[in-house]
Amino acid sequence: MTYVPSRKLNLSQSNFIPGLNDKTRVSEYTVDSIRNAMPSGYVSGEDMHHLVGADQFGPFVQNLSPQEARIVINRAQSLGIRPGNDPRNFIGLDPTTEHDYNASNPNSIHTRLSDVLGLDPRTFSGDDRNRDIRIKQTISQLPVEQRLELLPLFVDTIAEPSIQEGKRLRPSAAGINENKKFYKTELENERISELKGHVRDYIEGGGNLTPANKLNKLLSMVRDDIDPNQELERTKAMNQKRYADKSVLDAYRQAIDGDINTSDQGKAVNIFADTVVMEKGINGNGKNGKH
Repeated sequence: MTYVPSRKLNLSQSNFIPGLNDKTRVSEYTVDSIRNAMPSGYVSGEDMHHLVGADQFGPFVQNLSPQEARIVINRAQSLGIRPGNDPRNFIGLDPTTEHDYNASNPNSIHTRLSDVLGLDPRTFSGDDRNRDIRIKQTISQLPVEQRLELLPLFVDTIAEPSIQEGKRLRPSAAGINENKKFYKTELENERISELKGHVRDYIEGGGNLTPANKLNKLLSMVRDDIDPNQELERTKAMNQKRYADKSVLDAYRQAIDGDINTSDQGKAVNIFADTVVMEKGINGNGKNGKH
């Protein structure tokens, strides 16, 4: 396994979307579906700039399966960065005065990333370039668990300063704190969706869940800090009521229709590295809760 200095490969490996799905982000990012979702907006004619560059994040997901890459991306999102072609990872910049490296324009983002912060690997040469390649080679060959351990350092020293440079030019761009809040909202929305799905399974299957759905329900319990044994006893009691009392079924159907009360469901859980690895071990395919 070696690191391949390929922008296309780095982006494709960064575009997996964590969650109970097999979705990926579009590979061609100069499209309206992304431009319209950029927090800082987009003006026709602007260049689209990745706040966290493909070459910066790429080593963390190269040589990984899609399931493993999702675990790493999930961890990155929990730390406040949105890799790949996520709309929150973009700002629109004037091609000449704000974006491209230009020695006569010291305020362009790539000029500052290169000459001031030393964070643009495309401009490295000599010993700096060799050191950058060695670091990327090392990261791209690490097991998932060690990549997860390195991510906070990457965020602090590379990703966050790069994002701050983008916010210097576009203050409404998504920063670390905004992305962390967005991540928590995603978790909560996914957890509610999963809860409705489990309820639907119980109604349609009479409590006889498939093995995959049983694992998904277990993961949901783990995230919500529910004792599976207590839940099993509660479910057995509920099943007995279900066939004797039609009102129980009606209540579940109301929940599925969108009337579910989530006020007591607790706060969204921020899934850090240990939790992600644990969940991968439980479900065997690395598809953890979103992010």
